[in-house]
Amino acid sequence: MKNLSSISSPAALLLTMLLVPGAIYAQSEGPASRGSPQEQATAALPQATGGAQAPAIPSAGDLKKPPGASGEAPYSDLLAQSRRALIQGKQRDALALAQRALTAAGAEHGEKSSEAGTAMREIGTAYRALTQYVLAIEWDRKALALHLQLLGADHPETIESQRSLGNSLFRGGKAEEGLQTLLSSLEALERSQGRDDARQATLLSELTVAYRVAGQLDAAATFGKRAVEGTRRARGDDHIDTASAQMALGNVLVALARFDEALPMMEAALATFERRMGRDHPDTARALSNVSTLYSRLGQHDKAVVLRQRAVAIAERTLGPQHVDLAVHLNNLSLTYAALEQWTLALPLQKRVLALREQLMAPDHPQVALALNNLSHLHGRVGDYAAALPLQLRALAIRQKVLGDGHHETASSHHNLAVVYRGLGQLDEAMRQEERALSGYEAALGTQHPQTALVRAGLAELHSRRGDLPLAIALLKQTVNVQQAMREQAARIDAAALRSYTASVSNFYQQLASALSDEGRLPEAQLVLDMLKEEEQFEFVRRQPGTAPGSTRLGFNAAEQAWAERYRQISGRLAALGAEQQALERTSRAPGATLTPEQRQRRQTLAADLAVARTAFESFLKDMRADFAAKGAARTVELTEAGTQALQALRALLQGLGSDSVLLQLYLTEDRVHFLLTTPGVQLARSVSVSATELNRQIGQFRRLLRDPRSDPLPAAQALYRLLIAPVAQDLEQAGARTVMLSLDGALRYLPFGALHDGQRYLLQRWNLPIYTSVTRDRLRDAVTPAWRAAGLGVTRQIGSFDALPGVRAEMSRIIQQPGTAPATPAAMPGEVHLDEQFTARKLMEVSRAGFSVMHLASHFRFSPGTEANSFLLLGDGQQLTLGEMRQQNLRFDQTELLTLSACETGLGGGRDERGQEIEGFGVLAQQQGARAVLATLWAVADQSTAALMAETYRQREAQRLSKIEALRQAQLALQRESAYAHPFYWAPFILMGNWK
Repeated sequence: MKNLSSISSPAALLLTMLLVPGAIYAQSEGPASRGSPQEQATAALPQATGGAQAPAIPSAGDLKKPPGASGEAPYSDLLAQSRRALIQGKQRDALALAQRALTAAGAEHGEKSSEAGTAMREIGTAYRALTQYVLAIEWDRKALALHLQLLGADHPETIESQRSLGNSLFRGGKAEEGLQTLLSSLEALERSQGRDDARQATLLSELTVAYRVAGQLDAAATFGKRAVEGTRRARGDDHIDTASAQMALGNVLVALARFDEALPMMEAALATFERRMGRDHPDTARALSNVSTLYSRLGQHDKAVVLRQRAVAIAERTLGPQHVDLAVHLNNLSLTYAALEQWTLALPLQKRVLALREQLMAPDHPQVALALNNLSHLHGRVGDYAAALPLQLRALAIRQKVLGDGHHETASSHHNLAVVYRGLGQLDEAMRQEERALSGYEAALGTQHPQTALVRAGLAELHSRRGDLPLAIALLKQTVNVQQAMREQAARIDAAALRSYTASVSNFYQQLASALSDEGRLPEAQLVLDMLKEEEQFEFVRRQPGTAPGSTRLGFNAAEQAWAERYRQISGRLAALGAEQQALERTSRAPGATLTPEQRQRRQTLAADLAVARTAFESFLKDMRADFAAKGAARTVELTEAGTQALQALRALLQGLGSDSVLLQLYLTEDRVHFLLTTPGVQLARSVSVSATELNRQIGQFRRLLRDPRSDPLPAAQALYRLLIAPVAQDLEQAGARTVMLSLDGALRYLPFGALHDGQRYLLQRWNLPIYTSVTRDRLRDAVTPAWRAAGLGVTRQIGSFDALPGVRAEMSRIIQQPGTAPATPAAMPGEVHLDEQFTARKLMEVSRAGFSVMHLASHFRFSPGTEANSFLLLGDGQQLTLGEMRQQNLRFDQTELLTLSACETGLGGGRDERGQEIEGFGVLAQQQGARAVLATLWAVADQSTAALMAETYRQREAQRLSKIEALRQAQLALQRESAYAHPFYWAPFILMGNWK
């Protein structure tokens, strides 16, 4: 008799069980709403096409040598070779070797020996790896029966056969029986070998998968954590068992939308697979697929597509064109192409996925339902709802039959049907399906899950189409608050994850802001837009208390709050009832289980209570709709009062800045530019129709013209004026505006608004145009020092690839009067200057603490959006001081009224994936570090003209006691009047952020 450890390692067990198609590494993306891909963890891949019969156990007379062989290898060698072939992904070789091992076991030990049972189990494992689950179940049943008869229930061989049968049942469409069999195997293992055995960790990983597929995510997370801890203790961090357990738990965390916990774990597991299994192994492909799903859930489709293309290529090479694993990888790649709107690539792949699954699986398999669902989703994305509808109806029917009404995938089908019916214009049916979806998600995933929030947003869109804007707003507020929590989580990963996730959900914020504006709730609309910009404010100040994106939550007015509380109570009741019913149903379906009379009575009561709760939830939604509609004019008064405090605060701010100061906020949707204008007396909204594509094209063309001093930018400047200023120009004139604070969205940050032209003059000639962000609001009231002292630090010489800036020395001499010097022209301010080798990180730190009103930095600044390690200020000694180091070293500007970045390359670049957010992002960093205002540039500027402009800005401010923004404007106008510098290239790129007084 062989000890269990001598015949099968946990690595082999995990790889044969967990790395077969559809196990730990098979996660397929699901449907999306309004262009945002929604991804779901899949069910495991149970059974292949049924009908095949397991071969009978060979009799002694049937044991023959292979044709042409003079002898047969020993049983133990054949068994080891079979397992090795399975680990190498050679399933058919593994099956042949296992069948030969059974023959050898009969010859060496007898056909009814435990060794024969072990060989039978190995045959079942090979059939499972080949996705022939009917045969796998039959062989595993024979193996378990033989081991029970010979060895008893708690023997390691019996436990292993029970575990193998549980996995085959699970994948063979008998999920509940398989789950209970795995649990029984775990109990026996704990009885016989305690709680620290490595094989226990293997079983825990298998149960993690089983519970995840069953939709019991909390239980899956519990088992997954135990599995990871157990494999680390038994195998260490750099072992394939540990990687398998990490990937299993990571998939559960993804399903729970705990992305920040999942990502480092899954990336570490992928690295182990690539290192231990090789970059071209099917198991590595599955690991790639899972990590790509997490990237996709974060909106990082550019990362996901690379991994998914690799996974498909590996599967096609190693598994062939007719394997269920290939279908998983093709499915994922198809939906990534869809997320990138590459429909001609996405649709053929998804049709191939459906064909493969219908060929290889039973017609009512959940994976067939998933393929139908995803193909329907793609048809809907291209507007072919007539083709989408029958596919989605088939998917729903399968899920209701196999998974039941309480499963989140069934709820997903209702949501997807709502999307289809909405596309077909059948809004009543869409509403019915969406309400059923919402009740299902509330029961299965809870109130705070992003998929539940997605359905709420779908319901809100339907109410918006019906004109029920107040109810749509209430639902969207809940959605945005959930997304705020998710952005807070994404920020803990890194800036890129935060940025991509924000982009993937920004439509919810914009939809809510538009609805609030349409209702006249302008202060609330402004708050929503400020929340959407938290990412930019946080890019380089994250991990500081109170600065994280997602830290803000939307409040509810009195009517919304009452309904929100009722919503919480009724959805919580629904979730509790659903969880209890599912637990009893699992108990009732366990092999040989019998419910007690009390349990049977409780199950009946629960079924009735759950039906009542679902009906009550859907009635609640209808009552909510009716109540919001019935409030009518009275509600308008209430909503106006709800925003009064915020509006009064903003008006008080503007009144404190002077009656000629206003705030103009511009934000973008797919087909409109929206304007929100706040003056000391009124607040109003405007909008103009223009596609985002067309606006971006015009902005890009204008910037190219501005950066070429030989071009004629006036026609483009006038076209953009008509779009971006003309709709509110009369309002600005009537308000008597002289200072127009600009809050800008998206690609508008690329624009120097002073260079727009109304046909007679540039906007620079009409208004002061400082940049406003919500983070600067409280600093706008700060008092201004009458007379300034300045510290200048700069670079004049060439350093590496950075050009010399010879004008900096003259610039500094015109700005700063140093002690003991007598320049020909009096300088604007007293102070001190440190150039080239004197300009070090230590000197910058010293100067920042020395109490200078102005810090003037004349050097190169390279900005890489979202990458603080590559965003840096070039110091005079050749060092590069990154933004991360500025924060980590606590570089403060608390006494600095103006931080100027002269002759700096701010790194806007112009790539289509960059939306100009980095300028505001740097301004927020500097102000968070204490600076009241920041003067920066929108592109790399000319050396000599910049020196002249900077000197004139300071001279105007000190001599005329002008505000910072007025002094800058006068300096720009002076530069424009010089024929050599009249082109906007020279004077337009300078922007002032923060306290402009």
